[in-house]
Amino acid sequence: MQDIADAAGVSRMAVSYALRNNPKVPAATRRRIQEIAESLGYRPDPLIQRLSVHLANARRSPHAGCIGYITTDRTKSVWRGIPAYRTAFNALTERAEQLGYRIEEFWLGAQGMNAAKLSRILVHRGVAGIVIAPVPAGLKSPRLQWADFASVALGYSMRSPAVHRVVNHQLHTGLEAIRQLQGAGYQRIGLCVSRDQSDRVDNAWLHALLFHHSGISASRRVAPHLPGELTREGILSWVADEHPDCLLVQDPSVRRYLTDAGYRIPQDVGVVMLDHDVFNEPDFAGMNQRHDKIGAACADLLVAQIHRNEKGLPAAPLTVMIDGVWVSGKTVRAHASKTV
Repeated sequence: MQDIADAAGVSRMAVSYALRNNPKVPAATRRRIQEIAESLGYRPDPLIQRLSVHLANARRSPHAGCIGYITTDRTKSVWRGIPAYRTAFNALTERAEQLGYRIEEFWLGAQGMNAAKLSRILVHRGVAGIVIAPVPAGLKSPRLQWADFASVALGYSMRSPAVHRVVNHQLHTGLEAIRQLQGAGYQRIGLCVSRDQSDRVDNAWLHALLFHHSGISASRRVAPHLPGELTREGILSWVADEHPDCLLVQDPSVRRYLTDAGYRIPQDVGVVMLDHDVFNEPDFAGMNQRHDKIGAACADLLVAQIHRNEKGLPAAPLTVMIDGVWVSGKTVRAHASKTV
């Protein structure tokens, strides 16, 4: 490092700041020092670099080693009522502890709280990085001081700004559900989700259905039902028009609408939950999106950034995808009768 300082005509401290992209050194000077370091073949030792960051954080704040879990719901604890979110959070907490970190929840909806104030609190406490919980429909993504933190989003719901994220492989989820139903003999598979539900998975389930349509005859294709809002009347009208023999859904109310109208599940029509663990409906057939693996992967991705001292919005955001697995249930026949 002294060689770099001599070649650049600056202090060792300035070199240290520049190699860590610290804004205490002007941008033009940082670039010049980094170019000199590269020409001299300098390569940082990641273990020493991480130890230096850890010691500096520990001196600044007793909260060093804390990861913030940022929620934006209208009430503080509403997310805890969703089994899938609890599963992901518990797995995130467990994995973070294994890596030497602890999780602390910060609710952006607290009285007097806003994104700027929360950012100041996180910086003051020396929070190492943040995980953004799923953002509810109709609410905006938080406008935090992203340059001060390593960050990861849980799921697709936070569209902007673009950060690293961990999600279920939703296209695989849709395709695997369709493969399972085809294997059981179902012929007319329909997708019945709201437009918001489709948007929150980047329309991957719709893409899976359309790919399925490309390999079957037109007579077996069921037009997807993606209204702005799912209603009993709209669903029953669509079923009467399209005659699906199995539905891919994300709202368990669809089954109730069908049974109230006299349909027998699964004798007349099967129903499959695309995210089996979102609601407490264990008798459904569907896809386990493995929210425990998603939560653990959030910790791995975030801690890796912290160890590399990476902060701010990434130039090339990563999306880590976790494959789901099929779960058998009473809402689908084990062996459907095949038709021509």
